[in-house]
Amino acid sequence: MDLVLTVGTNPLPSFVVSEYFCQMDNLAIDRVYLIHSDEENMSSHSSTRKQAEAVRNLLEKRLGRRICCLVPLKSISGSEIRDSLEYYFRTEDIHGAVHLNYTGGTKAMAVQVSSFIKGIFKTDVTASYLDARECRVKYDDKAIASQEDVRSKVYLSICDLLELHGYSKIDQPEMGNFPNVMRAIKELIERGQIEQLINLGNKFVPTLYQEEGKSRPIEKPGRFRKRLEELGQDKVGQMFSSLSQESIDVLNSFPKEKCLLERGTQLWVPSEETTNDQYKIRTSHTVEFLKGKWLEELVAERIIEYAENNHLQYGFNLKAKRENLPDFELDAFLIKGYQLLAISVTTSPARHLCKSKGFEVIHRSRQIGGDESRSMLVTLMDRNSAHILQDELRVESGSSSDSFVVLDRSNYKEIGNYIDRLFR
Repeated sequence: MDLVLTVGTNPLPSFVVSEYFCQMDNLAIDRVYLIHSDEENMSSHSSTRKQAEAVRNLLEKRLGRRICCLVPLKSISGSEIRDSLEYYFRTEDIHGAVHLNYTGGTKAMAVQVSSFIKGIFKTDVTASYLDARECRVKYDDKAIASQEDVRSKVYLSICDLLELHGYSKIDQPEMGNFPNVMRAIKELIERGQIEQLINLGNKFVPTLYQEEGKSRPIEKPGRFRKRLEELGQDKVGQMFSSLSQESIDVLNSFPKEKCLLERGTQLWVPSEETTNDQYKIRTSHTVEFLKGKWLEELVAERIIEYAENNHLQYGFNLKAKRENLPDFELDAFLIKGYQLLAISVTTSPARHLCKSKGFEVIHRSRQIGGDESRSMLVTLMDRNSAHILQDELRVESGSSSDSFVVLDRSNYKEIGNYIDRLFR
């Protein structure tokens, strides 16, 4: 049997379908024809040649044999599609059964390619598409395989997903863990005092350790001392005295070489002899952790537990690069078979920043995961604010209710239940 596929701007469904059918010994796929728009006669924006090449390269690498043929379309409108197909297939020797999958590409491509293939090969043609919502192959007439969950048959790593879209993964340095700090934070949360953590990360730390009005951290000891002078001794003292004992306990739970306090009750102020590197070593990771990494750690614990119990791939702090494009970044991700769930975590109290993070994680998940992807934003908003934001993001991004969710401070602990719903 020969397999014919239309390739759109997202190469993922074309690859998934190709590998799914190629795995079936009873079908004995001889060739895979990847029909794509041609870059020679179109702008690079319209061309899907690179996507077809990405499908071919990954499929042949995994199968260990050359099997793919690229079929260029000079135009993707009307009868010109048929002209391109007639020109290409006039020299192809196809005598057996043909299966067409028209998931990728435009509607015009699907109609014209289907009409051409069925017209040429008559009764030896079957056709299908990959249903993004159900993750199952749906057949037009005669089914050539059972309608099973394709996620149980096709497995892609995050590197495979990135490779299909022209990205390469960047290795990220791991930030040091603070187990004692996490214990103190969990105790604070269990006592219902999460507001104190929010105050530490969103008020106390930014006021002292960031340039005023900017998110950029202070990186030099002299600039930090100057910042304290700008605030004034009275204000600094007032800020420090307003901290609860529980908040001070959290600050003191950091290792001595990373602690923002000294002698347990006083703010550490670098001396004139303190070098830039010494200051950064002591403050940078601690400040970043208090500003939000602690929530990422809590979420990560639950993601790991869920993923390992359900045999899913997962990862954190993902960064990837592609020529002439901004870096691709995700706080966390899960993959069920080939279906991506992208997760963003924020402790920001600013609604506009939470909304921006929501748009970003939806965009990132679709960027490499396509219509099948899912996305989640974990926040410390109150329940009502999170629901309002979720509704707005769904409407403005065109996301369905089963593809995106916003968690708040009251339900982020049940993240596993929400992952279940998104992967349902």
